[in-house]
Amino acid sequence: MKGLVAAFVVLVGTFQVAYANGGHVHTGEAAIARHQFMEFFGSQMRILGQMSQGRIAFDANYVKSVGEAISAMSLALPLLFDEEVDTAEGSKVSPQVFHEWNYFLEMNASLGLGAKKLADSEGIEDVQASFQQLGAACQSCHSQYRLR
Repeated sequence: MKGLVAAFVVLVGTFQVAYANGGHVHTGEAAIARHQFMEFFGSQMRILGQMSQGRIAFDANYVKSVGEAISAMSLALPLLFDEEVDTAEGSKVSPQVFHEWNYFLEMNASLGLGAKKLADSEGIEDVQASFQQLGAACQSCHSQYRLR
């Protein structure tokens, strides 16, 4: 539950900063917030993976909360990319993302849809299907737009 509260705080903070700056997040803040988003996504995917494999019990309330949090966070994710900062030396963001921005937004929409599907899960089979969709969305984006 602490992770969900932290995610909500990051999400609200991101929207507040973006609103205060005319729809844009300050570059340093954007990179930090994006990293926090990714850490949250990763931690929840590990838990969902364990649940999908039957290592931990299915918890409908947890699944719904995580799905809703990731869905909401996916709306803010595009705000956390800044071409000036993210194309500088040392960035892990491929400059290609800015040349294929509309495609990136489609992949991000897929993440949001997968998260919404997760939130609507009624049983472990739904969680397993949603987990696969979310994992595919993450892998697709990272393989194309994350530098190693």
